[in-house]
Amino acid sequence: MSSNKHPSFLNRYQENISKNMKNAFSGHDMPIYDHLKYFLGWTDVNGNKIKDYSGKILRSSLCLLTSDSLNGDLRTSIRAAVALEFVHNFSLIHDDIEDQDKFRRHRLSLWAIWGIPSSIVSGNALLTLGNLEIGNITNDKLPLKIIKKTQKLLTLSYLRMMEGQFLDIHYESQIRITIPEYLRMINLKTSTLIECSLILGLLTSNYSNEDLEYQFSSLGKILGSIFQIRDDILGIWGTDKTGKPIGSDIKKKKKSLPIIHGLSHQNLSISKKIHNFLSQKSISEFDVKQVIEILDKAGSEKYCQKLINQYWLEGEKIITNLEIPISFKNDFKELGSYLSGRSS
Repeated sequence: MSSNKHPSFLNRYQENISKNMKNAFSGHDMPIYDHLKYFLGWTDVNGNKIKDYSGKILRSSLCLLTSDSLNGDLRTSIRAAVALEFVHNFSLIHDDIEDQDKFRRHRLSLWAIWGIPSSIVSGNALLTLGNLEIGNITNDKLPLKIIKKTQKLLTLSYLRMMEGQFLDIHYESQIRITIPEYLRMINLKTSTLIECSLILGLLTSNYSNEDLEYQFSSLGKILGSIFQIRDDILGIWGTDKTGKPIGSDIKKKKKSLPIIHGLSHQNLSISKKIHNFLSQKSISEFDVKQVIEILDKAGSEKYCQKLINQYWLEGEKIITNLEIPISFKNDFKELGSYLSGRSS
């Protein structure tokens, strides 16, 4: 069962995450950090302070939720959480450049204000801050073996995330993509870092249990797939709450799951019409509406939502079997329901 209700546990950790993210900027006063403070939602374009961090803080909160559910020390896990948030936002800065998206979170994206070259460097700086933050776990009381594992895990995770992003870009120029190929791509691009969030929460709790690690790993993959497929739905049938112009995925000819479903439809007339639109030099607003009508006829939105629901059934089973307090099981279930039906 899906829900639009914002998960309450995200508010539980927000202040702690935001405070520690800002602390990580201490001593870094070059202009490049002003750009990052803008992107993270701490300042306006002129450097004036505004309301706190405006991102979803999903990955960092998942790290702390997992640690909390295992009675871990959040003073240790918060370093991993901040690192995750920096790595995620680094990917968003570069993603906006790759997709030529001029808006992020209802504001101008970094490259749209300061240009592509400086935004690439700014993104790289944020990734480096993430590396430094995960490196600071050496100051905490964890076995050296666990410390090394956390650092290696984060590095491998953002490497896989880049592999997925490369495939996503490559698929834009590829005529035919199969649904299994797409699902493999989003597993790398989106699920990897969400999976990493849960495992880092476990590791920084100094909790060693292979079965539990496998359960959290599987849950992370499922939540990541749900997140991305729902994102694909919103990219076509969403509302202004998404923070990006409606229909932008169609206009950019992105091979999102609804498009791939339509292209591979058994009704050759539907498949051919979508292919013809994507083959045009550019796609107008009128074309976007026509493509949506064709996808509606193909049942592409229903197909995507059905797949989400199937993933979530598996996710619920995993959560039910987790050996953690029931209150934390409810937090994970609330998140899954939200991701399955979110409107932003």
